[in-house]
Amino acid sequence: MKRIISGLLILILCGQLTYAQQDSVEYIRRPFQFTFMIPPLSTNGVDNVNIVNDISLNLFLGVSGGVGIFEAGSFINIDRFFVEGIQLAGFGNSVG
Repeated sequence: MKRIISGLLILILCGQLTYAQQDSVEYIRRPFQFTFMIPPLSTNGVDNVNIVNDISLNLFLGVSGGVGIFEAGSFINIDRFFVEGIQLAGFGNSVG
């Protein structure tokens, strides 16, 4: 009986100490971005991996934090967080 009570107390105490991890990802949201050839040569500059765009157009290779509505690229699109909507590329897409 003592073992059962001790076990229940340990479970209750452990349950009180555990909690869900909060989402600590912070990103900037912008309505539009265009990448000329490679990621630093874009309207978002070098901080492109932390920016989520509503519309993203990439001439060759595009890297961004995410897309809210539409993304198109001639070769590859790479998004760090998420894509909501349509993502089109000539070769491939990568998300998260």
